[in-house]
Amino acid sequence: NPDQDPVFFEKIYLHFHGGGFVFGSTRESVPWIDRIAKDKQCPVFSVDYKLAPTYKFPLGLSDCWLAYLWLIKYAKRYLKIDFKQI
Repeated sequence: NPDQDPVFFEKIYLHFHGGGFVFGSTRESVPWIDRIAKDKQCPVFSVDYKLAPTYKFPLGLSDCWLAYLWLIKYAKRYLKIDFKQI
């Protein structure tokens, strides 16, 4: 709902799965992500970044950086989430 007021969270968690930009996925991390959300009482956003060798480094790192920037700029507008820290 575009007219809805944003929900405020003290923090949000931006998660990058392990794998050194070579393997892994958000899907494999779901149990861990669920636990973080429950323990920290905050929304968790997980990024499926580009993996080597299909994509050369630093494209995966760039995906992570762009996700961070997107949350800062657009979370309030599109997700209706406002926050103090990531």
